[in-house]
Amino acid sequence: MPTTSPTTRRDPAARAALLDHWQHRPPGQSRAAFCRHYRVKPWTMAYLLRPRRVRQRPGFVELVPAATAPTVEVIIGGARIHLGHDFDPALLRRVVAALGGPGSTVC
Repeated sequence: MPTTSPTTRRDPAARAALLDHWQHRPPGQSRAAFCRHYRVKPWTMAYLLRPRRVRQRPGFVELVPAATAPTVEVIIGGARIHLGHDFDPALLRRVVAALGGPGSTVC
């Protein structure tokens, strides 16, 4: 049994060692029994075992304006095609021909 209580909240090495002991504790050992053995207050152990939150530093976010060009919607049978301002006309012709079925011609 350890003879001194680790200062786990301020000493990163002691905190790491205690958490390592926690990971390798005997199967079935309760948190209370573990805390008694290592002379750690139960609320300190709860603090050390809480899920870590990732801190996000404040920063800048780039805002990109939405496209101002209108979009076009083409409906062929049950298919809907949404076209943006930068669509490829040749690709659209091939898609329309494919949706038209066998024997359809390219526009």
